[in-house]
Amino acid sequence: MIQLLNGKITIPGELGTKNKILIKYKVKKDTPTWHFLNKYAQDANLHKLLCGSWEELLEIISDVESLIPNLEWKKRATKAEYNKKKYQIDGIDTDGSKFIDHFNEIMHWLFVDTMYENELDKLQFIEKLGLKICPYCGRQHINIAKLSGHRASKPNIDHFLPKSLYPFLGISFRNLIPCCYVCNEVANKGNYDPLEPYIGLYNPYVFNDDNVKFKGIFNDKNEMDVNGYDVDIICKPTTLDKGYKEVLKLLIFYQQEKLKIQDIYISFTKATKIYKEFLKDLGIKQEFLDDNIRMIIGHPLDGKASEREFYKFKRDLFLQLVRMYS
Repeated sequence: MIQLLNGKITIPGELGTKNKILIKYKVKKDTPTWHFLNKYAQDANLHKLLCGSWEELLEIISDVESLIPNLEWKKRATKAEYNKKKYQIDGIDTDGSKFIDHFNEIMHWLFVDTMYENELDKLQFIEKLGLKICPYCGRQHINIAKLSGHRASKPNIDHFLPKSLYPFLGISFRNLIPCCYVCNEVANKGNYDPLEPYIGLYNPYVFNDDNVKFKGIFNDKNEMDVNGYDVDIICKPTTLDKGYKEVLKLLIFYQQEKLKIQDIYISFTKATKIYKEFLKDLGIKQEFLDDNIRMIIGHPLDGKASEREFYKFKRDLFLQLVRMYS
């Protein structure tokens, strides 16, 4: 960062596909890029940038918005904009490359191309975080597999705030979300910007469990007909519907789990009682028989959503049945 500030580092590039313009990105004193690097090269601010809370990352975004208005900081460099003399031009290099100062491109090179892609130990990051289940969908495992002599298998890391739009957060801890490949693909989370009001997604590091809940639809008239079961996702506020039901497609994915809903319902209303009577005849201790939750959903409600697949889904449906039959 200091070398960029001092102009000792330039970043080669080109604009356009035909009649390409050779350029070099260079930080010019007193530009928004210079002011950002000058501030966040200081130890306390650098720590905030890399390790800060979610609220502190939002403060950094506000800093950038004050430096560069109208969301121009989200845009990559283009030949068309260059030809309109939109970018700061500061001389020509000995090879004919033209110097320009462009915030997004310089930040992308520094925090994404250099730090995230080449310096971050992604395997160690995921391993130390300790997640076992995708924090977006709660459905799929995101395990690590290491075998001597082979490349390690590891899940994707999603940039919650896309690195194309927020490159200065390319290596910020609370912007890096290990997740399953389905949630991370372009058809789902992809490059959607969660800060856009029409999308609505919580950063998993600050997810509020009460704002997104599953509601089971149970077939109490014909419990053996699996087609009579269904599920809905209730979002409060409803502005979260777009993010969880459409962007991540969670409602559609979970509606395909009718067998799980049926199993929970039958176990709760009927099968568990019969099973307990059978186990009691075998001499099983009463304290084990009283563990209804484990018998119905397979595990206790211990809060370990990061380690048990479908944890929240099963928990919400179980608690709904408790309310219905209490």
